[in-house]
Amino acid sequence: MPKKPLVLVAAILVLVTASCTWGSEEVGTTSTTTPPAPSTSTTAEEATTTSTEVSPGTADVVITNANVITMSDAPRAEALAITDDVITAVGDRASVEALVGDETLVSDLDGATVIPGLVDAHSHFFGQGIGAAIQDDEILSNGITTTAEFHVTPEILETMRGFEQAGELRVRTSLYLIYTDACGNVQEDWWREHPPTREPGEMLRIGGIKVFADGGSCNVPAVSYTYEDGSTGDLYFDVDGMESIISEVEEAGYQVAVHALGDNAVATVLEAMERVIGDSGNPFRHRIDHNGVVSPDMYGRHQESGAMAVLFGAFPTCAFTDANNEYKYRTPDQFASWEWPWRQLLDSNPETVFAWHADYPALPASLGANLAGFVTRVEGDCQPTPEMAAGAITVEEALHLMTMGSAYALDRDEEVGSLEVGKYADLVVLNQDPTAVDPLQLGATEAVMTMVGGNVEFCREGYSDVCQAYVAEPGPEVGSQPGCQPTGENLAIGAPVSASMSLVDRPPQGAVDDDQETGWGSGAGPEQWIEVDLGQEYEVRCLRVLIDQFPAGRTIHRINGGAHPDPGAELGLIDSVTDSGEWLELPGPWNIRYLRITTVESPSWVAWLEVEAWGGPPGP
Repeated sequence: MPKKPLVLVAAILVLVTASCTWGSEEVGTTSTTTPPAPSTSTTAEEATTTSTEVSPGTADVVITNANVITMSDAPRAEALAITDDVITAVGDRASVEALVGDETLVSDLDGATVIPGLVDAHSHFFGQGIGAAIQDDEILSNGITTTAEFHVTPEILETMRGFEQAGELRVRTSLYLIYTDACGNVQEDWWREHPPTREPGEMLRIGGIKVFADGGSCNVPAVSYTYEDGSTGDLYFDVDGMESIISEVEEAGYQVAVHALGDNAVATVLEAMERVIGDSGNPFRHRIDHNGVVSPDMYGRHQESGAMAVLFGAFPTCAFTDANNEYKYRTPDQFASWEWPWRQLLDSNPETVFAWHADYPALPASLGANLAGFVTRVEGDCQPTPEMAAGAITVEEALHLMTMGSAYALDRDEEVGSLEVGKYADLVVLNQDPTAVDPLQLGATEAVMTMVGGNVEFCREGYSDVCQAYVAEPGPEVGSQPGCQPTGENLAIGAPVSASMSLVDRPPQGAVDDDQETGWGSGAGPEQWIEVDLGQEYEVRCLRVLIDQFPAGRTIHRINGGAHPDPGAELGLIDSVTDSGEWLELPGPWNIRYLRITTVESPSWVAWLEVEAWGGPPGP
């Protein structure tokens, strides 16, 4: 019995209930020019080095001896330079290394591959009730430097603005405010109070408005055929209704992003988009997201309509080919080739801008999984059927969708998406060259270092040699500071504690609760302090603090103690190259009641997982 394919995420999407800084500089302006189409013929061996683009002056950072995939008209380079948070040179080693000055940090990558930071045009990283720091790590570890949070409610908007104000966002994030919920219910026009923003380099942006055309995360995708139960899914608006919504949102000055999974929904939105866009060239960059089922008679309709298309990367081959899974709504066998026909869409719409979205957590954000899904559609031991394999695209096309295509979808293609002079230094160092490896090995591709605006924001374990090149003037290594043995009792447990400032979800009490999984986070860079009141004078023989820091780098902490708050007596200075999970120690003894730790230098926001003060009653 043949196995039946699934209509995209009829059940997968149910997971989503909708579910050292180097300054700043304005970069470029918004543009309505379609980004260049990806090359489908240039191999790693055939690619030529770019002609060097150089801005005058010495650089802050030079990355050299690298295999730089630029995603620009000149596809390859050997080196690039960064000044402040902007790329100032891209090209051959000699030209770029000429920008090295006395204070330039030089990183020799020994041939490692560098690509632009990935741009995820649609996901739900922050809408899951999880803190920004945790989600940023999930994003950055997969090489994503720009993302878009979809299904933004007033509550999520408030939370995201709180993250931004606390300096907690490390990934450029565009917000798409909901016009409807996932079940198609039109919301109040609260979104009108939050106009779109287009400030170059901004970490938080109001990107546009999200509209649901059919089911998926609620209800069922709307299709032209019948499911096994005789239904055709849930279409929320007819063409006239969708045209009215797109026109309303455009007249208010916003981009529209429409969720459309089933072919009936895709056809409805394409017709509505064509009516609204007309001959305008789509200056608002209106887009159709998902495009999960597309009938062959619609293959050229995206170009005719003028709309953009945003496509999935990671391909759930195992779910699609498992006849025993629990997914209820399935595409009949005769329509299997209509699902995710990316090859056919790219070939039929050469002037259409296509982009990528991970749509995390419905599908994985993994760089390797998305490349493999685009190119081979092999998932672990699960092999695609011929119909599935026919929809695959090339690795060059996939990389273009995941960088310049998605940057265009977010109206950020003048800022990010390629490695060119004048763009922000958002880039990723990979463990392998995806254009040179066996396609069946694409799933193993991963980011080993991720940089946003010239800052190293993620470093994979085992690759500290790559990341440490960006740490200037290191202090002594951890361990060269005097150590001490914790004797007596930890007097800090449960003690009253205060701090210079704190994140709502990481109050200072988290640093004295004897739980290394919690901690205090200031949400800001130095100087920041935390102060513990031991309740009375004790003899403190050993101070121990557990580091919560990213990235690794030099930190300096001033320790003060005394009988009164904000004690003036300096007990010591800790100056080390530090990383998360390490303990710093300072031996006493001191007779004190108040203990204050002030961080005066750190490459990250100031935070401690635990503060311990070991000792007991003062001696006679």
